[in-house]
Amino acid sequence: MNQVSTIVSARPAAPVIPVADGHMIAGSDATVLQRIADDGISLALWERTSPLRHGPLAGFDDVRIVTTGAQVTADLTARLTNEESWHAPLIADVAMLARHFAAILRSASIEIRLERVTGRACWKWHSDYVTARLICTYIGPGTQWLSRGCNHPPAAGDQHQLGTGTVGLFKGKGWAGDGAIVHRSPPPDATDAERLLLVIDPVAADDRVRRL
Repeated sequence: MNQVSTIVSARPAAPVIPVADGHMIAGSDATVLQRIADDGISLALWERTSPLRHGPLAGFDDVRIVTTGAQVTADLTARLTNEESWHAPLIADVAMLARHFAAILRSASIEIRLERVTGRACWKWHSDYVTARLICTYIGPGTQWLSRGCNHPPAAGDQHQLGTGTVGLFKGKGWAGDGAIVHRSPPPDATDAERLLLVIDPVAADDRVRRL
């Protein structure tokens, strides 16, 4: 697996680092996520380590809510009621990412899914039926993605993987143009590790875009 996403700690004033194929851009500051709006950019990566150092996932109840940037902290706190020690940094980080996402997409409402993944998940290559989607794996192996225009089945050099904790903002089929990024969850034969996965989608009153 070609590891394009180098895991680095988040720090301010970090440079944006273009990569060779041009449709992905990566940096170690959250502002790089804003570059998803650039023509020709299909994937923006904020490369960082996971804010969670541990977290026993057994018994974790999946969270799926529609919320706003102003309400997200209260809504997550109401859903994560077990009061595990790692819930507080998780809530703070998800809320921060949700606010970034809502501002970039100019979406008044957002849908948040926080899931413990133990099975097959979305392990086939696909693009999402959304305008854009934010994905972050807090625990376990990260999402895999393909270079643009690669053959199918893809060669090993066209397959890349997000580091644990790296934040990816993926263009979907609902974005104007043909920039939807092809990606998948790690296939079931790649690892037996469980994952804690965050997915954030935009929500609009007239949203007719089908979601995966």
